[in-house]
Amino acid sequence: MNELDTTLRSLHACYCELSLRQPPFLTCERRWLEFHNAGFGIDDLKLVIAFVQKVNSKRERQYHIPLRFDSLIGDLERMGDLLGESRADKRARDFRAKHSFSAGKVEVLRATGRPDAPVVPEGCMSAADALKRLRESV
Repeated sequence: MNELDTTLRSLHACYCELSLRQPPFLTCERRWLEFHNAGFGIDDLKLVIAFVQKVNSKRERQYHIPLRFDSLIGDLERMGDLLGESRADKRARDFRAKHSFSAGKVEVLRATGRPDAPVVPEGCMSAADALKRLRESV
C-alpha cells in the first residue's frame, strides 16, 4: 500500500468510527480521493462530524443534518460550508473558555488585589444590551 491509499483508508476508518456508519471502502474510494484532493484532512472530518452531532442533538428531528456518506463526503461544497461553521463554533467555544471566570481564577485575582472581573469602560454596553436596545427600537 502506498501513502495515499493509507490516508484514504484512515479517512474511511475515522468516518465509520465517528458516524457509526459502515459504507464499503471500495465503493466509495473515488469519493475519498476527491475529498482528499479538495484539501480536506482527517482533522477536518473529525471537527465536522463532532459539530454535526452537536447540532443534531439540539435540533428537532426534521432539521437534522444527515451524516450519510453521500450528503457529507460526496458533497464537497456542503462539506466546505459545514467545515466553516464548525471552525467558527470551535473559535467561539475556545474564546468563551479562555475568557470565562472560574472560581479558582477569581480567588487568584482577589489574592493579588485585582478585581474579580475585567473593568468595562463607562459607556460600553454588552452585546446582549445592544441587541435588546435594537429590538426595542424596531
